[in-house]
Amino acid sequence: MARRMRGEGSVYERKDGYWVAQYKGGYRYAKTKKEAKRKVLELLKAGEVHKPHGTTVAAFMDRWIEFAQQNLKPATIKRYREAVEIYVKPSLGDKKLHKVDAITVREMYASMLRNGLSPATVNLVHSVLSSAFKRAIKWGVLHHNVIESVEAPKIEREEVEVFTPQEVRTLLSAASGDRLQALYTLALSTGMRGGEILGLEWRFINLPAGTLDVRQTTTIKGQLGTPKSKNSVRTLQLPQIAIDALRSGSVPGSV
Repeated sequence: MARRMRGEGSVYERKDGYWVAQYKGGYRYAKTKKEAKRKVLELLKAGEVHKPHGTTVAAFMDRWIEFAQQNLKPATIKRYREAVEIYVKPSLGDKKLHKVDAITVREMYASMLRNGLSPATVNLVHSVLSSAFKRAIKWGVLHHNVIESVEAPKIEREEVEVFTPQEVRTLLSAASGDRLQALYTLALSTGMRGGEILGLEWRFINLPAGTLDVRQTTTIKGQLGTPKSKNSVRTLQLPQIAIDALRSGSVPGSV
């Protein structure tokens, strides 16, 4: 029969003669009762380490931002930091991290919407909190990610209006002879982002093959960086109109 120790741990002997140290679903095995007691104490100490800390949301978010900036783009960190400072800290900053519940987070989202903030902004805050709480679990600060129990508001996507073929022809006709003609042609015929076009270099263009590699982009500050996501790194098959424009002109940036 299991013998209880301080803190609800237990040791007991199996039929094969081995002793078992057990604590909250954790098990260790030993050849002697003395060794089993030592191992259950180790389990108890490990449990103490993983008890929720008294960390506040504000303090943990600062720590998480410092960690996250090692792996994310500066622009992304800027958005995350603003979300933390403007929305998370005023609502949750003083609360203990392990005492934040789903109802409190839902009420925060509802308050943001009532105050005229867009669902996209609430979704940004939701993404920030979700990532931070997941990291808290990995660091042993939390046992459960309460944000998983909260639904972010749906974002109604507006239907994108595209140029008609006649409108495209009119734009290209107006751009004919302009020093930025190739830029306009690439934008209209390939769907490349503005930053991708501005970050384009001749080494990424293969006119004989009719292809263009998107490998870098220009940031808001005018610096070269990697594209927004892994899927943004791609090779495009250029239409003839883009090939002709590139042969006869140039595009901004390094090209």
